[in-house]
Amino acid sequence: MEDISSALAYEVKKELAERYFGFRKIIEEDSKSYQEEIALSAISLEEEIGSDITRVYTCLQNEDLIRQFSELIGLKEGFFFDKYISINTERSKQVFACKRVSGFTRKTRLRNALYDAYETLHTHISDYNEKLEEIMLKHETIREQINIFYRRNDFSGIMQFLRNLDGSNSAMAYSLTPPRGSYDKLEQDMRITAPPPVEEFLPELPHVPPLATIRPQLKRLADLACKAYPDLDPRHFCT
Repeated sequence: MEDISSALAYEVKKELAERYFGFRKIIEEDSKSYQEEIALSAISLEEEIGSDITRVYTCLQNEDLIRQFSELIGLKEGFFFDKYISINTERSKQVFACKRVSGFTRKTRLRNALYDAYETLHTHISDYNEKLEEIMLKHETIREQINIFYRRNDFSGIMQFLRNLDGSNSAMAYSLTPPRGSYDKLEQDMRITAPPPVEEFLPELPHVPPLATIRPQLKRLADLACKAYPDLDPRHFCT
């Protein structure tokens, strides 16, 4: 009779372990994919959006004009400004590399350079925000999967059930049963949690307006920069 009880306890523990570890593996794989997508978006933020904003700042030069630009599109004041003020000649060439400068006059060239930089910025921010929403949805899906698992599996009840089984001398199925008295720590260690939300790693950016809707305001900023800096010419950005 004792052998039958031990075999039954073993099978119960084995089934619980397979259910738990199978689900845990799924969550770990989903969490890894989620974190990889965060890392890729962080690279996009730095290399694409950061470079676009640096180009805009280079066109405007003046801190007050940069502040007005940030207010115009709802961007946090000073966003990537440290990257702009630390720019060197080689970095300037990189952010303006392969950028065609058009216009017969310095003023026209500066306007067009600002329009081009902003249009690229708009595209990259739109792509970034779309990806951010996907990552947020993925995080919410992981959280909901965990909630459903715990609704369908009374984890505290399972641990209590294992405590009751612990009186037998059966083998430790999958090492699920710990030494007597350590169930509280086991329950804490085995608790499945979702990874931190994406907001802890990446900033939310505003949905900036398309170029067509703010072209007059950008033109005004470019003209003010042109007037304030007589030597400011986009033809020199890459040379």
